[in-house]
Amino acid sequence: MRLAPHLGDLAGPRQHRVLEVWLQEPRAGPQPPQLIVCDAHPGYVSQRLANDALTSWSRQAAGPERVRLVPVQHHRAHGLAVAAEHGLPLPLLVWAWDGLGYAPGQDTGHQLWGGELLRLNSLGSTRPAAERLAALRPFPLPGGERAMREPCRVALGLLAALEDGRWLDHPAAQCCREAFAEAELPLLLAALRAGCQAPQTSSVGRLFDGVASLLGACQRQSHEGQAGLLLEGLARRAQAQRRSQAQRRAEGQRKANSRRAGGSPLLPLLPAPDLPLGWLDWQPLLRHLLEQRSQGVDAARLSLAVHQALADAMAAAAAAAAPPGAPLALAGGCFQNALLLELCAAAARSAGLRPFWSEQVPCNDGGLALGQLWAVCEWPS
Repeated sequence: MRLAPHLGDLAGPRQHRVLEVWLQEPRAGPQPPQLIVCDAHPGYVSQRLANDALTSWSRQAAGPERVRLVPVQHHRAHGLAVAAEHGLPLPLLVWAWDGLGYAPGQDTGHQLWGGELLRLNSLGSTRPAAERLAALRPFPLPGGERAMREPCRVALGLLAALEDGRWLDHPAAQCCREAFAEAELPLLLAALRAGCQAPQTSSVGRLFDGVASLLGACQRQSHEGQAGLLLEGLARRAQAQRRSQAQRRAEGQRKANSRRAGGSPLLPLLPAPDLPLGWLDWQPLLRHLLEQRSQGVDAARLSLAVHQALADAMAAAAAAAAPPGAPLALAGGCFQNALLLELCAAAARSAGLRPFWSEQVPCNDGGLALGQLWAVCEWPS
C-alpha cells in the first residue's frame, strides 16, 4: 500500500489540480476500481471529486456491477488508521482529538466533532460501526469557519457559553476582547445570543485555540495548528522549569495545576444527553484559568496545567469504558502535539490501559486514507 503525500486544504487551486491528476491514474489500468472511499463531509472538495470520479469510472465498469462510493466518518477513519498500523482488532476504544470533523446524521445538536471517545466495532457486529461514548462539552464557534483561523473568536464563544456570559468582562479575558474592533464585538455577541452563524463543536483542537487566545499567545493564525503549537511551546517551558526543581515539589505543583482546590478534576465527566459516559466539562477548567491568570500566574504554567488536565480527563473516561489492559487508540491531529501525546500516553498507562498512536503514518488528516481503506477491508469482495 502506498500513501500519497498529504496535500492539506484541497480548496487551494494547486492542491485541487494535483488531486485531479492522481484521480486519473486508476483509469489507466485494465479495470476501474470497484470502490471509491472518501470523507463523509458533504461540503469537502474531496467528496465532490470522489463523486466526479464515481460518474466517470462507472461508465467504464463492465457488467451490472457499478463502482460504489463509500463515505467514512472522519473520526472513525482516524481511529481505524491507528488500528491498521498496529494491527489492533475491533472492537477498539479510540479518543479522537482534532480540529474538527463532520458527523452526519447526529441528533445531539451539533455535527462538528473533534473530542470524541468512540468504540469502533466490526461490520459484522450488531452494534454501530462507531459508538460515541463520551465527548468534550460542545461550545459555539462565532462565525463558523472563520473561527478556525481566529482563536479570539473561539475564546469569545467559550466565554459566552460559560455561565451565560458572566465571565465576558473578567479581567483575564481582556486580551480576547481587545482582539476585536470596537463595533465587531457587540455584533458577534448578538449573533451568539441568537445562535446565528455559531455552530456548536466538541473539538479539542478548537479548545486549544480558545485557551491560546485567553493566555495571550495567539489571536489570529497564519496557518492551521499555530495556536496549539504556541501553547505546547509555553507548556514545554513550564515543564523544563518544573524539572529543575526538587522532585517532590514538582509533583506537588503538577497536582495543584491539574486540579482545583479540594481535588476536583478540572475536566469532570458529567452526564449528557445521548452519551453513555457523558461529556468532559471544560467550564471548571476555563474558570480556573481565568482566576489564576488574574492572580498573575504565568501563562506557561497554565498552559501546562491545561495539557495535564486534558490527559487526566482522557484517561479517566477511557478507564471507565474499558477493562484493565485494554488497548486505547489516540488518534487525530491534536496528537501532533508531542507533549499532549506524551502526557496522554502516560496517563493511560497509569489507568491500566495500553495506548497506541500513529507512528509511521501521519496522525492528522494525512493518515485518513489508511483509516478509510481499513473501513472497507471487511466488505465482501
